[in-house]
Amino acid sequence: MQVPFPTGLAGRIIDGIDLTLFDTVLAGDISQFFDNPNHLSQDQIIKYIRKTQYIIERLKDEKNREYFEQWEFILMNCLTGFDKSVLKRYIRQDLQSVETLNNLHGIDLENIQQHLIDPTLKEYYNDFQNKVEKHWVVLDEEPQDPKDGYQIIYSEEHNEFGLAVKTSNTKPNMGTIVGWYGSFISTLDGM
Repeated sequence: MQVPFPTGLAGRIIDGIDLTLFDTVLAGDISQFFDNPNHLSQDQIIKYIRKTQYIIERLKDEKNREYFEQWEFILMNCLTGFDKSVLKRYIRQDLQSVETLNNLHGIDLENIQQHLIDPTLKEYYNDFQNKVEKHWVVLDEEPQDPKDGYQIIYSEEHNEFGLAVKTSNTKPNMGTIVGWYGSFISTLDGM
């Protein structure tokens, strides 16, 4: 179902972004992209995704966010490879699906933004398979502490979230994978 442009957003500007103009330009570029996939590069698509996510984060009304989430979904389907912006969407959708969190480490819906970090690819030691793997870290229980605290990571290969600790007894200066839990919320609850 296509969501129409929200009338309350006509003429609205968020941090210098004219939402009507952005919507019009984006619609034109996506239309041309579907006719000619070379019209937009993957970098241009990623920039559109990030700008769309920036707008979504600043919109308070759910109906207004829904409209730009629709654009976000369309843009993500234009990607030929993985991009960290996909993780932000997964996490946002997971958080919107719950009314409360069951985290024993004090992370709740009120303070979770303090723990979410810009997804960063990082190496972790997999004790189970005795090898080093790269995964996206998306949440840090103790962002100011380089050694203590859990991290939530994401595996592109397995398309699931898991827990890691920041340090390893086996590999100094490297985190260790604790286990895989599936969704972001399941991982957060399993912390």
